[in-house]
Amino acid sequence: MTYWLPVYDFATRWPKVGLMLYPLLFVAGGLAHYRRARQETDETLVPLLGISKRQSGMLGGALFTAFAGLLSVMAIPAMINEYRQTRQVYAHKRYQLVQGAVRDFDPMPAGGHKSESFTVAGVPFSIAGLNTTNYGYNQATSEGGVMRAGLHVRIAYFTREGHNVILKLDTLATRSR
Repeated sequence: MTYWLPVYDFATRWPKVGLMLYPLLFVAGGLAHYRRARQETDETLVPLLGISKRQSGMLGGALFTAFAGLLSVMAIPAMINEYRQTRQVYAHKRYQLVQGAVRDFDPMPAGGHKSESFTVAGVPFSIAGLNTTNYGYNQATSEGGVMRAGLHVRIAYFTREGHNVILKLDTLATRSR
């Protein structure tokens, strides 16, 4: 008896909050540098800038904080928007389905540095492994993923920026009686 075994389903994914908060670590680092420089007592002039080492450290910390803050203001809403758009595609079933055997399988080497690629019924897919740029299935075989040549799969996917994002992945399994 054969049946579909679920491997990945976007419905079980949450926004990548840790990744979204990552830019804020740089803001905190800049603020810490500014604060440490503000407590500095070295008033020796920095020749190139014409200000003290203390002021130079404060300026560097403030500029780093401002840059990291700007990055956060741009990146965090973009990541939230990507999750929201993917959730909309999934919820409204605006994805395509493909089913068949994995063909043209080209695995990602254990060290990474190359995407894993394959086709199913002529539809190309690419798995970058530990890819954090989308919410699709991205677990390469060298990282414990299930994909292999000849494996029968059923995939729900949509296309974002020329890349087919896997929202659901099921494999065909056999159960003996």
